[in-house]
Amino acid sequence: MMDNQIIQNRIENSMTAMFPNGAGRATDSAVRHHLETVATVAYQEGRNQALLGLMTAEDVAEHFDISPRRARALIQNRHERFGVGMRFGNSWLVSRDELQSLEPDEKYRPTQYQFWDHTGSGETYAVRLVSGQITGIVGPLAYDQLDPDNISDYEYDDNPEDSEWAQTQEWRLHETQD
Repeated sequence: MMDNQIIQNRIENSMTAMFPNGAGRATDSAVRHHLETVATVAYQEGRNQALLGLMTAEDVAEHFDISPRRARALIQNRHERFGVGMRFGNSWLVSRDELQSLEPDEKYRPTQYQFWDHTGSGETYAVRLVSGQITGIVGPLAYDQLDPDNISDYEYDDNPEDSEWAQTQEWRLHETQD
């Protein structure tokens, strides 16, 4: 958001210059000069804010935890369909305001499966993570139920309450024994 204080100060300075006693008349040229000054400051501040809010495809990739290649393809697709972002040379740029419209489909988000040990109970759970967020949890599991080769096949419960509970707990990565 543009820093309104800078613009308000410029307006106040212009008003004081045109009407030093708080009232009076101003010539057309004086009003025009001061309006142009305020407009110039507003334009410069808006441009500065817009430039500060630009993100590269690499920034978008980091934000969504996807590969830079996927981010470029996503931006290009959304640009062609909805006019999101802009091409600058060989690079894609988007504003922070456009991030919501760039949310990748779930199928493009990296999914990880891990066994975690609950630090309080020592019980082991299978955990599904999408972009680093717990999206499913199964357990507690007995030692003979731990199947690293088929960890993605467990019936993960998509119940948000279980995932929310898991996020409030302390865990450590399960150490597998051969």
